[in-house]
Amino acid sequence: MAQKTSDEKSCETQLFGAEEPTPEWTVEQLGDYARTQHELIVDRERSLAIGYWKLGGALEILRGRFKRGEWGKYLDKLEIDRTRASRARAIRRCFPSGEELQGLTVAEAYARRQRKPGRPRGGEGKPDDDLGDHKHALVDFVQEVNEKAAAMFDEAAFADGEEALTLLPLVEDTIRLLEGIRDQLRKRAREQKPA
Repeated sequence: MAQKTSDEKSCETQLFGAEEPTPEWTVEQLGDYARTQHELIVDRERSLAIGYWKLGGALEILRGRFKRGEWGKYLDKLEIDRTRASRARAIRRCFPSGEELQGLTVAEAYARRQRKPGRPRGGEGKPDDDLGDHKHALVDFVQEVNEKAAAMFDEAAFADGEEALTLLPLVEDTIRLLEGIRDQLRKRAREQKPA
């Protein structure tokens, strides 16, 4: 095997090995290093999605055996982060088989589970093509709030006391606003009904 001269070596892509970035590195070197580290993280996250799916399968079965207050204590006993448990269960419910996770990161898998199939969203499969853009925005908003609220249900069950005290007034205000939207929609629905 021939040894490379220093001239040959300087023309190749330089690997940083175990070196950590320093302020002396050029913008190009730092950018290359950052891109490489990011790619490594994304690759690792892709391999984690199936682990979340498998964890979610076990937790979905287990969850049915515990009451709400007992469930959080059981997760604590297993030393499983409650948010991670909630995400794993959501991913498992969304993807019937692990093969469907091929190439997805955990974040991508979790985001896909928030889009429920068969429900109209603005721009695709609109329920009525002659609705105005503002009506599509309302449909999208209500669906998004519904999906996100469903996703946060378990999260709220595991909120600590201080977090609950902080969030409660905001949730109450949000509920009042949503009730106002509901009342307006009821009024419009009554106006549409034949006499």
